[in-house]
Amino acid sequence: MTDCSITGCAKPHKARGLCAVHYARHRRHGDSHTVKRPGRPRDPGRAAIEAVLGEDFGSRRTIERYHRANNILNALAAHGLVTAAEAAELRRRAIELGTRPNGTLNVSRVLEYAEDQAAIILAHLDDDEDA
Repeated sequence: MTDCSITGCAKPHKARGLCAVHYARHRRHGDSHTVKRPGRPRDPGRAAIEAVLGEDFGSRRTIERYHRANNILNALAAHGLVTAAEAAELRRRAIELGTRPNGTLNVSRVLEYAEDQAAIILAHLDDDEDA
């Protein structure tokens, strides 16, 4: 069996003269020498939230939930369902309701509030269209 055509790689070739690793890199990046970190590219919004909240904020899931709450409120403003000022007020209220007496943040409450407010706004929109 023929070896991979990449210099220094002695693995058996799979397709186009490349081993499985180099063939996958070629398909993914168009270049069999490119090596990138696995996973999705970093989202600038997530990176900003992680920078503000810090490493000690919590698990990846907690940060994802916080990001989702922000996305919901941003989407309401982006689609013209609320003004930017109203979205900022909803965000402030969500943080206020989610803050525990000891000062830590209950992200589940923040997300729940954002989802509830979005549902209420969308329900009013449906009511207005029916009228």
